[in-house]
Amino acid sequence: MNLSYEKVAQILAIIDSAEGEDLEFTLGDRRLCLGSWRREAAALAEPARAPEARAQPSLPRPRLEPTILVRAQQIGYFQPVQALEIGRTVREGDRLGEIIGLDGRTEPIAAPAGGVVLDLGLKAGDFAQFGDLLVILDPETAGAAPGG
Repeated sequence: MNLSYEKVAQILAIIDSAEGEDLEFTLGDRRLCLGSWRREAAALAEPARAPEARAQPSLPRPRLEPTILVRAQQIGYFQPVQALEIGRTVREGDRLGEIIGLDGRTEPIAAPAGGVVLDLGLKAGDFAQFGDLLVILDPETAGAAPGG
């Protein structure tokens, strides 16, 4: 499911106005539940304002640079290579890990392009379903650090 910047802005505005209440969002077949939460201390120190006088929240601009999403191509247990961590630079073809299928066969996961690891979608040993996000790479910073 892809969310537009405007939809994300609407969701964040609702969360911001909830004042710590439990929230539940349903978007298509996805459901997001937020339990009670607290604002940061700096926000709590601000004087209370009437809801109609509150300024709209300042939202970060969406990341416009391309990212590479590496997804599972079979179901099984995700096992990243030991050196795979956020900030690590990889080259095209570098082994990122493997999926150990329910039948015992392994599917190697290789970097489709060079880049820096921005995030891991699953931890070692997590069960992956077809299409689950495994690794996010940033190709723009690929030359910033030595390859691995």
